[in-house]
Amino acid sequence: MELDSNTLNDTDTDCDRSARETNDNVITVIESLRKHFIDDNDDCPRFFMDCLKKACEHAFSSTKTEERRPVLVYVQNRNSRISTIFDSFDIIDYLNENYIVWSWDINLESNRILLNNMWRDVFSCEFPYSRNVKEYPILIGIMRFYQEKKNDLFISAYQFKKLLQGYILRTENIYTEKILIDKLALFKAESDENERSLSFDFICKSGLCWNVIFEILEYLTLNDAISLFSANILPILRKYNRKIEVYLSSDTFIETILPKLKYEQIVSLRLNRNFDPIQSTSNSLRVFFGVTSLHLYNFYDIKLMFRFKRHFRKLIRISFWYDDQVCLHCLSCMLMDLPRSVKQLEIHSGILLCNDFHKISRYLQSSISNSIEYILIDIKRSSSCSIDDTFQFDQSFSFIEIADFFQNISNIRHIHLIINKQNINHFLNLDQWKILRQNCKMLNKITLNIIGNILEDEEFTQTLLKIQTELQKIVKFRFTYI
Repeated sequence: MELDSNTLNDTDTDCDRSARETNDNVITVIESLRKHFIDDNDDCPRFFMDCLKKACEHAFSSTKTEERRPVLVYVQNRNSRISTIFDSFDIIDYLNENYIVWSWDINLESNRILLNNMWRDVFSCEFPYSRNVKEYPILIGIMRFYQEKKNDLFISAYQFKKLLQGYILRTENIYTEKILIDKLALFKAESDENERSLSFDFICKSGLCWNVIFEILEYLTLNDAISLFSANILPILRKYNRKIEVYLSSDTFIETILPKLKYEQIVSLRLNRNFDPIQSTSNSLRVFFGVTSLHLYNFYDIKLMFRFKRHFRKLIRISFWYDDQVCLHCLSCMLMDLPRSVKQLEIHSGILLCNDFHKISRYLQSSISNSIEYILIDIKRSSSCSIDDTFQFDQSFSFIEIADFFQNISNIRHIHLIINKQNINHFLNLDQWKILRQNCKMLNKITLNIIGNILEDEEFTQTLLKIQTELQKIVKFRFTYI
């Protein structure tokens, strides 16, 4: 069915009429609030008399960075006790000078729906705060997130932060006023610093070409890249489809930053022990379907892999990082539910505890994924220990303990060890290396990196060279000092 020109004109007219009606409704709500405050207090801040998106555009429209101002959103529900924050002329003067103030009332359902629509237009999500009248009024600060150039125009994206809400805004005293002024001043300072950051073109100022910039980005998480280049780097990353690593710090990060990228760009993910896959964030893990590398910091939950299994179906590499110590038994239990797609396993720790691991190794033998082909064990000294009072391995450690762990991984091809020179004695038994190779039939490469120089110790050097020569007949053995 084809539409004639009259039909199209009618459609345009309907759209224009709907937009005018919406705009009229917005102005009516804001004007009603302004009149209410004038009647009660004889004065109020200058409310921006248009939709929220236009308030944001106006706030940051100046070509001079110092003239841009954050937006303060004041949302109340007249069914709750009315705020007293605009009773102070000092606060009103401060807001008029430093903020664009946009106000709203959600006592009517139609107003709430309109607010949701405007919020979605600016932030791509509905207004996120509760309907509970006790939580109102709410003050929300808005600053810019990043800007990108489209068709010779600079388009801005925005981010918001709740400043104060509820009882404190309904209480009038000198302490409340001070708290409010401090909050407003702090957010204003954050917004000013953000504007300076967005205005500073690191790429132009540094003179670096894009190839160099992209090479730098290879060594940064997305979080670090935003800190260095500002959020303006996001459109560039999306345009050139650069693969990135993300440190997942909060739901807010997922909701505000990740939608600016293509989800398939995220190939590596970092999580710390405060992250709970059972909580709401796990519902958002579905966006990480392309992740091939997972880094877990200070995780000890043996049910971890089972919880993550369904989210990371393309996982190839998994790394465990521990600030202090970790038990080899605990690690092995976590690896029992390792996704079968994983081929590379890394363990980075301050101290590796191996007590009586050989007693439970048979139990684990058929449980650890046989898909692992490469394993790195990187044992560095714990930050809480002095350089002279501990070794990286538990005192009861022997080569047999760690060899049993390797032998439980039947398909292993490459073993990579990074150890401190104090632990080198554990790895100087040629016969034990031969037994390990005999039991790990697929093993074809061993790499031993030693932290600290032992070249001055002729006995150690000769022993390592002998091991290298003897093992060379059955496996590629290399040792280096780092």
